[in-house]
Amino acid sequence: MKVKVNLDLTMHIPGEFQDDDLAIQMINRVLREQLYVGIEFDDDDDILPIDELDIKTYEVIAGRIQSV
Repeated sequence: MKVKVNLDLTMHIPGEFQDDDLAIQMINRVLREQLYVGIEFDDDDDILPIDELDIKTYEVIAGRIQSV
């Protein structure tokens, strides 16, 4: 069975970024590494593999994006 999961996730990003693209790249890289996105596991492992990760939006809730 293939499922799609929607969730809210709060992260703390060190510092402030000059643009959205840099922040999205960092969030994407960290989540892919921590959630093992795209990694194949043996059937014996008690792990549900994550095939895809797509950041739709993100919202700054503290701090700010600096303009250049």
